[in-house]
Order: sequence, then C-alpha cells, then structure tokens
Amino acid sequence: MSSVQIISVVAVIAYMAVILIAARLLSKRGKTAAGEVSHNLPWYIIAGCTMATITNAAQLLGNAGASFQVGYAQMFWANIFAALFMFITVPLMANRMRTVQCNTLAELAVKRFPKSTRMNVVLTAWSLFWGLFANALSVFGGAVVLQTLLGVNFWVGAVIVIGVAIVYNALGGMEAMSIVDTVQYIFIGILVGILTFLLFKEYGSFSAFASALLGNTGYNLTAAGEALGITPGFFDVFHMPGWGAKGFIAYILACSLWACCDLGVIGRFLAQRTRGDGTRGMRAYTIIFLPTVLLMASYGIWGRGMFASLDAPDSVVLLVAEKIMGGAGTVLFLLATAAAILSTVGAYINAVGMTCVNIYKKVKKDQSEKHYKIAEICSTLIVAILSLLMAKIFGYSGISITAVAVQMILVATLTPTVLCTCFWKRFNERAAFWGVVLGIVISMASMFYAGGAYAAIMGGGFFGIPTLFLGWIVVLIVFVGLSFSKPYTVEDNGPEFRALFENKQPFSKMDGAKDIVVGGILIIAAAIICGLGLTGKLGAFPTFDNPIADIALIAFACISIVGALFLGSFLVRRTFGKKSDR
Repeated sequence: MSSVQIISVVAVIAYMAVILIAARLLSKRGKTAAGEVSHNLPWYIIAGCTMATITNAAQLLGNAGASFQVGYAQMFWANIFAALFMFITVPLMANRMRTVQCNTLAELAVKRFPKSTRMNVVLTAWSLFWGLFANALSVFGGAVVLQTLLGVNFWVGAVIVIGVAIVYNALGGMEAMSIVDTVQYIFIGILVGILTFLLFKEYGSFSAFASALLGNTGYNLTAAGEALGITPGFFDVFHMPGWGAKGFIAYILACSLWACCDLGVIGRFLAQRTRGDGTRGMRAYTIIFLPTVLLMASYGIWGRGMFASLDAPDSVVLLVAEKIMGGAGTVLFLLATAAAILSTVGAYINAVGMTCVNIYKKVKKDQSEKHYKIAEICSTLIVAILSLLMAKIFGYSGISITAVAVQMILVATLTPTVLCTCFWKRFNERAAFWGVVLGIVISMASMFYAGGAYAAIMGGGFFGIPTLFLGWIVVLIVFVGLSFSKPYTVEDNGPEFRALFENKQPFSKMDGAKDIVVGGILIIAAAIICGLGLTGKLGAFPTFDNPIADIALIAFACISIVGALFLGSFLVRRTFGKKSDR
C-alpha cells in the first residue's frame, strides 16, 4: 500500500472509532422503547441529521457522477425542485403522521384502514423494500469508494461498511445517531465549501476554467474542450441533450416527491420536539443544503474538464479532491464519503428495524421490553445482511440512475397512496390496495418496455407516456373510481383518522401553512425560468464573459461553510451549555 492509502486506512479507522464512542456516550442521555419514537429533537438537529441522511452515496458521489456524464443542467434543476418539494411535503406529512400517532409509514394502513390486513401488508412490504434498497445503494457506494481509493475487494469493503453501521445503530439509537449525524454533516458542509475555494485558487475562477474549454458563450468548443470530448453547452444549466420536456419533468418529480414517503427522512421529523421544530428544521435544510448539494453536482463539471473519461464516473468527486488537495484530499473526502454513507445506512437500518419490531409486536404480544429490544437487534442484523446481499444488484448501472429508477416507481405508486391516505377523507381501502398494486405492475412493465432504467428515466414508456406519468394515470383512475363507487362511511376509518377528519381546521391554521404558500410560489417561479431556458427563450447560462457564475459558486461555498458552522453553534450549546439552553 502507498503512504496515502495507509494514512487513509488509519484515518477511517480513527474516524469510525470516534463516532462509535460518541454514539455510545450520547445514547446514555435517554432510552426509547423498542419500536417507539421519542419526541425530543430540536430543529437544528432535525436539519443537520436530515442533510446527513440525504447526503448519501447518490448525492455525494452520484450527483457529481451524473454531471460528469450528461452535464450540469440535469442535476442543477433536479436538486432545486427536490429541495422545494421537500420544503412543502415533508413537514406536512410528518405533522399529519404525528397527529394520528404513527411511528412508521406501515402503521398508516392500520390507523386508516383498521379492518384491512392486505393494505397493512402492502405498505409494510413497500416500506421494507425501500429501506433495504436505500441501504443497499449506500453500502454499494461505500464499497466502491474503498475499492477505488484503497484497492479493497468489493465484498470486503461492503462488509466493513455494513458492520460499522450495525454497531453504530446498536450503540446509539435514534437520538444519539441524529446528533452524531448532524456533526457528520457539519464536517461535510465545511469540506465541500473548502474544496470549491481551492478549485478557484487552482484555476483562477470557474469562468476561466470553463471558457478555456467551451469559449465565452459555452458553445464555442476550444481545441482543449474537443480533446476532452466535451459537447457544446455542457456547463449550461438550460442545455440538456437528449432530454424531452415530458421526460425531464418526470425525472424532476421522481427526484422530488420520494422524501415524503421515505421512512429514513420522515422518522427524523416524527421525532421533532414540537411541531414548529420540524418546520424550522426544513427551512434551515433548504437554505443551507441546496447550495451545498449544487456544489456537489458542480464537481462533476470541474472533473469533466480534468478527465477525458472515467471507468467509474461516480468516483469523480474523489478524484477531483485528490487532484486539487493531493493525499489530504483523498483522506478528507474518503472521510466525508464515509460520514455520508454511515449516516444514511444508520438511518435506514434504524427505520427498517423499527418497522420490523412493530410487526413482531403484533405477532408476539405482551412481551417484556427487553424481549422487544432483542427482537429489534435481530431485525437490524437481518436487514443488514439483506442490504449486503442486495448491494451489488442495485449498483450495476450507476448509483444515481439506479436511485432515480426505483424512486420513479415509488413516486408513481406509494406517494399518491400515502398522501391520499393522510389527506383525502373519502379515500377507501379498495382504492388504496388496487391502486398501489396495479400502479406497481404497470410502472415496472413500462420500465421494461422502455428498455430499462435509463430509458425510463429519459421518458420512455408505453404509448410514449413517461413511466412515472403512466403510473399516476393508472393510480388516480383507480383511486377516484373505487373511492366513489360506494358511499363514504366514517366507520371504515380508525378512531384517530375519524377525529382528524372531523376537525375541520382552516388552511391558515395548519402547521407550516405559510411555508406551503412560499414553497408553491418558488416552485412556480423555478418552473417558469427552467421552462423558458429549455425552450430557448432565455440565453445560455452561465456564459463565461462575466463573473455571475463565479459569484454564484462562491456564494454557495460561503453558505455551505457558514451554514454548517451555524448548526454547529447550536449543537455545542446543546451539548455543553446549561440545561435551559438545550
């Protein structure tokens, strides 16, 4: 092994030891019953740990990898819309679930349709699959990182990732993990900002770097740009070769509407100390994380100007860091990637384990708390082993593509099912069951018909209809048809939902009502700007004969660093301050 590889191994081992010790120490502050969520996370921890959970392999590695392959526009707009849709839907969904006292998405079926075993099975199965998939993808990313930088065998790397995550989850519990995850995001946010400034120092500016390859307009290829195989408009946020309007809209929605049904994300918001903490946490998330993730995507276009081709595009961010920072870059971004992956794997192992123990409680009733704790530990071990076995399967076509392909099916079927379950009074069990089942079948068939995950993401599907839209058409027809095929009876709902629907609260009194309005306005504004750009009614952006692009990236880097430090200040106060400050 080289000296850099040896230092990297030592640094990763030391880092893992530190966070495991921290998780153990923090776990002594409070215990939660197996399968239960404690309501004690303040807004800044919700913001930080959500950023850490979202900063998974698909974000830290796949964002840059996708930009390297197809240009900046795809990831730029997908990240903007994803943040804005999350801003609206996640706190709204979490508050509704907390009102009806649900700890997991699977419990929704029991609360809403107490007489239905099949809906409970369907939602539980989808939740478990999604959790396993997210785990598997993160384990794959971790194994690829270890393989790329340290030459570790893929399966050895995968076992290391999942093994540390198991111990992390067992020692910490949700509250401890959430605090440690926040610390891990602070490290990532600062590092992402620093790398951006170092890139500017190395190349003078982003404009100077890009114009040397693409000319000042972004479309006049230079000899250096042609040698690297860069296409005109590669850095332009409006230029997406091969994308049709329908396909791109479907792609954006698939990247945006999954989080409100994601048990790893929702679990954090269910644990909010007060309802207002979730809303404030999502505001902080949007303001701080969106610039950070746009920087992550930008590393793909920096890398596209450095490397003509890569066997593994998802490793581009690591190679950019190594080129600019030398061995220190390798070590630091290896740690950042470990932090991102560990946060995600820990969150989903915790969430899936909680789902499993709640299922077990229905089978084995009136057992001791120690018995249920043992069941929770066993379930997390099973989840970990399954994630390990699934890792190679789901990583075959690139992390970002695989993630969006599964998100597309989830958004087409589970998202409308869960939203209707929570917010539509007339929605009945038959509509829910047949809608989600037929939606899954049609969506998967459409994806295979299109020619696979990538073709479906690009807008392929039966009758020329993008797979996501086709799934929605089927689901909504079934939902509306079966919901109105019989009279509404309040007895079909569980007591919590009866009380919820009887409370006719005006929209202005809803938690986060102002955020919904503001988020909706921003989504409409972003859609108009994006649409005008894609149709050619706005010129190329950025052009490199002015400093606008440079100012934007520098601003993003400043927000990333300052935002991370801002969250850190609250965390320090909570950890070391007086009780009244916590």
